[in-house]
Amino acid sequence: MTPEELLAKGFEDFEKGDFAAAQSAGDQALARDENTPEAHVLLGLCALADLDGDLAMLRFERAITLDPDYVDPKLHAAEMLIADGDLERALKFAEEALDVAEEEDDFLDALLLKAGIEADLEDPDAAASTLSELPPTDVALPDLAFHLRAAEIFLAIEDADQAEAHYRMVLKSDPKLADAHYGLGLCAEARGEDEEKVSHFQETRRLDAAAEPSQTPIDRAKLEEIVERTLRELPERARKLLGNVPVLVEDAPSEELVAEGTDPRVLGLFAGVPFPEKSSMGGAPHLDQVLLFKRNLENHCGSADELEEEVRTTILHETGHFFGLDEEDLAKLGLD
Repeated sequence: MTPEELLAKGFEDFEKGDFAAAQSAGDQALARDENTPEAHVLLGLCALADLDGDLAMLRFERAITLDPDYVDPKLHAAEMLIADGDLERALKFAEEALDVAEEEDDFLDALLLKAGIEADLEDPDAAASTLSELPPTDVALPDLAFHLRAAEIFLAIEDADQAEAHYRMVLKSDPKLADAHYGLGLCAEARGEDEEKVSHFQETRRLDAAAEPSQTPIDRAKLEEIVERTLRELPERARKLLGNVPVLVEDAPSEELVAEGTDPRVLGLFAGVPFPEKSSMGGAPHLDQVLLFKRNLENHCGSADELEEEVRTTILHETGHFFGLDEEDLAKLGLD
């Protein structure tokens, strides 16, 4: 095989999840020419798959040095740094990628990456300025994923109108795409349009229920084991107070809950009266319970380890509501 053929096969193997074959192809290509930037990118992606971020960054930086106009390593480096929480450095790579992007897909990828980082840095003006470089919202972008990404960023900077326009463009091409209906529900929620919100949330619930099963399933026995282990982390006093609060596992919020305005993709829910608000004078009893939504948790996570950690976080989050903590309190504890 020529180096080009090796690399084409290597990237194809990587997309299929055959990381060993991709690594082998990258090693062979690099052995033939150590100055091949594409080989460094492929091996950087393999290092990421092997959770070796330091090696991945070295590979991406080497590819950039060899070819400063190569967009891919800049984008991969930015995405890796976002995952690591190093947003300022990620922004630098995204800006560099935008500067050299020539193909439309590369330009849009870099533009949306940059705007998303700016939104995460809580700089809505900068994000809005970056997003202003997008084509008009009535122009179809080359992939629906670009519209979805743009809409999510517009929502993050509280521009529900622009977000809605992008979600509407998605539905023109795919009227049954649950993500777009969900996004429109969030737009309606941001504007206080409850009836519209519930309508889109109900459609989201219906479409999600009909979708293919998650690639990261978890059986109920394992989920219950994680719940029990998590509850054992709590202080004894907290465990006693939660003794009469059952943790129930359901696939997703019921139709009734969604009709009441519950997010159809919420991971968990505390239903009842928070402990600090309970009357010491008696009164009508309340059925307190914590609900875990199995399918939503599975769809939210990309790996078994991530799923297990998300179940733990969700349990602590919802039991926190039982003890009277609000969303701001929970965010300060890292449970948002």
